[in-house]
Amino acid sequence: MTSIVTEGNVTADAELRFTPNGKAVTNATIAVNDRTRTQDGEWVDGAASFYEITVWGTPAESFATSATKGTRLVVAGELAVEEYTDREGQTRTRRRITAEHVGISVRFTTATSHKRPATNASAR
Repeated sequence: MTSIVTEGNVTADAELRFTPNGKAVTNATIAVNDRTRTQDGEWVDGAASFYEITVWGTPAESFATSATKGTRLVVAGELAVEEYTDREGQTRTRRRITAEHVGISVRFTTATSHKRPATNASAR
């Protein structure tokens, strides 16, 4: 797998669920836009790239409450590119990041940190 660090906006509220053995997992999608400057000095947004983000264990529960639609995140983790066939029979490609670190970007906003109560390391 390939390591990646990227920044983007959450496209919809994150979804928390639990595996049959009780381990938390949260999924969300972020949109990443490249910006370029024209010769006039104006910024232009490029096409969006979408990444599915998966967070496991105790951090997944915090991620689920923090990753609401529009939140700007910085995500670091392992990137996997997967091909699949959609309902219409078309081959599609999806980019999935299994996140090790997720944080609120303070580039365009402020954020407040709240420390989570300590848990044992095996919950990760």
